Amino acid sequence: MLRIDNYDLIAERAGGIIKTQSRAHWMLRLEENDVPFSPMLDITQVPDDPQVKHLGSFVTLEHPLKGKSRAIMRPVWLDGTRADQPLRAPPMLGEHTAEVLAELGMAEPEPKMPASAQTSKQPGNS
Repeated sequence: MLRIDNYDLIAERAGGIIKTQSRAHWMLRLEENDVPFSPMLDITQVPDDPQVKHLGSFVTLEHPLKGKSRAIMRPVWLDGTRADQPLRAPPMLGEHTAEVLAELGMAEPEPKMPASAQTSKQPGNS
């Protein structure tokens, strides 16, 4: 409980020391001393992290209109594989609406006019 009771003081002092060296320096020191750790990465660093690469966490997909895009693989492996995960680019907005509605026995609704266009055409509005 002493550590918890003094968390703010410990964090302040440790933070002051940690700031004096680079992340690479501390990672090396922690590794040399067999201390479990994981660096905090920003979104641009995650795909290049060795563990992320080892796990095959990202895949590049080809979209017929938008070209290449990076997608995240499902983190769960079933029977030691993720081969059942569909590897296709996501559809464009509304691309499959008609087919989905048809499967449900519904007709595609007529496009709605924006509210601003509806109010400007009502009688008495100029």
